[in-house]
Amino acid sequence: MTEESKAEHRAESGKDLEKQLRLRVCVLNELLKTERDYVGTLEFLSVLFSNLEEILSVHRDFLSMVEELLQSDPNPYHEVGRCFLHFRGRFQIYDEYCGNHEKAQRLLLELNKIRTVRTLLLNCMLLGGRKNTEVPLEGYLVAPIQRICKYHLLLRELLKRTPKKHNDFSMVQESLQVMKAVCSSINEAKRQMEKLEVLEEWQSHIEGWEGSNITDSCTEMLMQGVLLKISAGNIQERIFFLFDNLLVYCKKKNRRLKNSKTATEAPRYLFRGRINTEVMEVENVDDGTADYHSSGNIVNKGWKIHNTAKNKWFVCMAKTPEEKHEWLEAILKERERRKTLRLGMEQDTWVMISEKGEKLYNLLSKQGHLIKDRKRKLSTFPKCFLGSEFVSWLMEIGETNNPEEGVHLGQALLENGIIHHGCETLLPTSQFIHPSGKPVFCQWRCIDMLLCDQSVSRLHCK
Repeated sequence: MTEESKAEHRAESGKDLEKQLRLRVCVLNELLKTERDYVGTLEFLSVLFSNLEEILSVHRDFLSMVEELLQSDPNPYHEVGRCFLHFRGRFQIYDEYCGNHEKAQRLLLELNKIRTVRTLLLNCMLLGGRKNTEVPLEGYLVAPIQRICKYHLLLRELLKRTPKKHNDFSMVQESLQVMKAVCSSINEAKRQMEKLEVLEEWQSHIEGWEGSNITDSCTEMLMQGVLLKISAGNIQERIFFLFDNLLVYCKKKNRRLKNSKTATEAPRYLFRGRINTEVMEVENVDDGTADYHSSGNIVNKGWKIHNTAKNKWFVCMAKTPEEKHEWLEAILKERERRKTLRLGMEQDTWVMISEKGEKLYNLLSKQGHLIKDRKRKLSTFPKCFLGSEFVSWLMEIGETNNPEEGVHLGQALLENGIIHHGCETLLPTSQFIHPSGKPVFCQWRCIDMLLCDQSVSRLHCK
């Protein structure tokens, strides 16, 4: 090897190392951010369920150690493996929570049938600053199990990005085995870990994957199969995978190398697209139909899929009527599962917030100018108030105990359409209190007592 080629080799090795170190920082940042989020979730849950106080205590200490080692801005030379080794014994506390999880879910299902209890749980969520329309209480209950199973995935990724000569390599390697052992000793966590590993293994065979990892939003694959996809005038064979919360479609990759280790480990599919099922609509297509979405092609045994987030359509066709029925039934079941988790809670939230809004509206109407903006002509802004003054007033009448609760209630009224910003140029977002401390001018939508009619209309629209 000539001196020039040696220099080129060293340069390439240096670039590869630099890339790995950059990716290592990404993994460290993810660990730090998600641990902060997780501690916040535990703080919310701890007011409702026992043993979470102990888990919260463990993770506050764990987060404190992670923050101390990574500081405010992680760099590739920071070491984090020792955290997991230090806490290996304390993580056994998950055994009790995971063992009780199924019983807790059944109990919550029964409690949700009692309207007064359901309303109480909603109040706890709103006062805790949680938007229950995004994640139902059941979703928070499974968070600890998902988190303890997530550590070994993060550590595995961190190990990939850690050079063998790095001071942290051996500790990360040992931590990976420790966290796998922790999950394996807990039956429920072991089942969750195995399901996540299956999804992680599946994603490893997808070339060109885009977006967040499959394990961030999904827990199991519901169905897969080869379908014809019609889009933009093209008819293509694609393999579709339906998960809870996600539909993924890929192109099967040509694998020229057969009966070899290389062929076995190589990616099997080329990523072509994904749709969050939350924004996916499905429409049946009668046999023999040809329209704009099928680019004039005659459709048999097919259906349309609409990505409402991007306003894009495409048509899928199965090989047999039975296969079409299986796909539509699987999609329907996945949608019904999500609706079951959310719909009752969403409707109860709206009813509860609208009733609260009507009560406050009546109180303000009786007291007239109690909340008033003297810098503007109230004749042009009837039934208006400043967000900060509204919070103070809520505390005065005993509706809330502290400013934070008042802000959460105001935000809930805003997000559910009971009130709106009285001056759009002041704050174009949906915030009730401006982060900078500027005054936020708000107005009731229920002027002339139209609140009840609006609540019925809104529920119907949902």
